[in-house]
Amino acid sequence: MADVVERQIDERQQKILDAVGEIVLERGVHGLTTALVARRARVAPGKFYELFSDKYAVIEAAADRNLTRFFDRLVEAFDSRTDVSLVEMGSTTIDIWIDLCRDDPSFRVLRFQHAPDIVASEGDDDDARVVRAWAKFVSEQFGMPDTEELRKKMTLAVKFVLDPIEYAFELDPEGDAEVLAQVRKVLEYHLTS
Repeated sequence: MADVVERQIDERQQKILDAVGEIVLERGVHGLTTALVARRARVAPGKFYELFSDKYAVIEAAADRNLTRFFDRLVEAFDSRTDVSLVEMGSTTIDIWIDLCRDDPSFRVLRFQHAPDIVASEGDDDDARVVRAWAKFVSEQFGMPDTEELRKKMTLAVKFVLDPIEYAFELDPEGDAEVLAQVRKVLEYHLTS
């Protein structure tokens, strides 16, 4: 019986998180309300508040789910690998990022900047938070030293690719192939130089 109740709660949570992604994609973070989320997810407002304290908690949960999916896919892609070049890491990372933008459009708007697990440092912008998480992963997974030089290279790579990827998905829901091809070329050139 406990398993059934737990599964129902998990299903409700997933419906709510899916609804958050849809609404944020349509209206932005500021256009999201708990009532709208509950209605879209087809759960009673009381059930919503049993699971989440407010709109910020549900936004963080949706972003955290996206963050988890991203790093799960990175780990899966490099699970048995011990030696990976920065170019290969960058190429695989961008492929995973693009796949997530296709699989779950909410990933385009609910990413690291909304996730509570990646705490901002003073002066951070969203790109710095992405880089800090990526550098930590690369360092832990492959033993690459998490140096200022690595972070600078990664920061520039992120700045080169995130806006053009967003643009590619503005042009085409599947991502404009020509724009994405150019993004890959720029990234590869940057990481090999």
